[in-house]
Amino acid sequence: MKAPLTLLVDEEVQRYLDYYIECFDIRIALFDISGHSIMAGKQKKNCDYCRMFRAHEPSNHQCLSLDKTMREGVIGSEKTELYRCHAGLWEAVRAVKIEGILIGFAMVGQIRIDREMNLLDQDHPFITELKDLYQKTPILDSNKLPAMIGLFDALMEFMVQKNFMKVRTDVFAGRLLKFIENSLDCPVSLRDASRFMNMTPQALAHSIRRHGLEPFTELLQKRKMAEAQFRLKRDSHLSIKELSHSLGFKDPYYFSRVFKKYTGKSPTHFRR
Repeated sequence: MKAPLTLLVDEEVQRYLDYYIECFDIRIALFDISGHSIMAGKQKKNCDYCRMFRAHEPSNHQCLSLDKTMREGVIGSEKTELYRCHAGLWEAVRAVKIEGILIGFAMVGQIRIDREMNLLDQDHPFITELKDLYQKTPILDSNKLPAMIGLFDALMEFMVQKNFMKVRTDVFAGRLLKFIENSLDCPVSLRDASRFMNMTPQALAHSIRRHGLEPFTELLQKRKMAEAQFRLKRDSHLSIKELSHSLGFKDPYYFSRVFKKYTGKSPTHFRR
């Protein structure tokens, strides 16, 4: 499945996912924010054991529901969550965020660490076949699990830092402009915007430059001055002081200087 339009994925991502699967022989994959698969190491699909388990519709529903719950649980976190699935195998999931925008999830899974099958549903209609397939599933030394998850985390962070996965400029700009649009009536700063974007102020300023946008203060003040012109024409009864306060300016004289900078006229002359 192709990456969603919000995301640009470099071909290097596939190469690194392939490397990971070569080392551990477990499935590693990227998913979009809806939970649809974008890319998997070696294009590896679910193992035979999992496919048999999920051939039973109630069991398949349990798997999908648990995966969805775990994805939702890591959205507000920077950590990878490790959990046992209904088939008795282990899975790990982490949110993938770029420039503060959730772009999807990374998962490793179908990890067998137990000698014997530990199926939660012993009444599964394919229990006999499952026992056989479970024994054919590669087993991982449980002592290596922390290192495997640690490398998974490092790999995801590396690919984001190297810009192998990128948010489209229009998506980034749209999110930033949404913040500005919702903040017209408030005094806001780059720090406030960075909290909204889930980034540090320095990282946000860097991303704004990298996407070829004007500095945050310019974007904010231009939009506020456009709104000021609209309100001056619409609300003839509104004083300049009231207008400046309504747009988050505490000092009406400073507001007037900014207005003249962008329009070439004072608010009073513009209204005439």
